[in-house]
This record gives sequence, C-alpha cells and structure tokens, in this order.
Amino acid sequence: MSTDRADPPLGLDERKVLYRCRRGTRELDQILVGFFQQHYRNLEVCERQIFCELLEVEDARLIDWLCNGHPVMEGRFKQIVKHIANALER
Repeated sequence: MSTDRADPPLGLDERKVLYRCRRGTRELDQILVGFFQQHYRNLEVCERQIFCELLEVEDARLIDWLCNGHPVMEGRFKQIVKHIANALER
C-alpha cells in the first residue's frame, strides 16, 4: 500500500490555464507547462491572475524574458517572470 498522495484532479479553470501554457514551441512549452505543474497551485490568487495575463503575451517576448534573460519592462510581470526563472534554475 502506497502512502503517496496524488494531487487532486485539475478543475476546469486549471485545465484552461494548462492548455494556454502550451504554446507550440518546445522551450516555452517546457517552461510554462513545467511551471504550471510544479508551482501554479501554490501561487496566491493575485499571482495566478498575473500568470494568466502573462500567457496573453506574444511568444517572442516570452522567449526574450524567459530564455534570453531580457529585462521585463512591464512592471506587473516582473515578479512572476522572476519566479518562473528561479524555478528553472532548480
């Protein structure tokens, strides 16, 4: 008998967010889906909202911020991008 607890299944809203994490580029898919799977449920409600807003940003800018280390000029995204970048380093 296993003592491991499985995470509860994703709700409809979470499935929608996960679907939006799939961008069609391997790098962004790995980063965003991985972050969602490992950290989304632990985010505060306001952080979840900003993460969802981040998913509306065009792929080229996300790649610049998340893969190329370009500075984030939009203030509301700075903290979540930093959080994602820190998660990548682990």
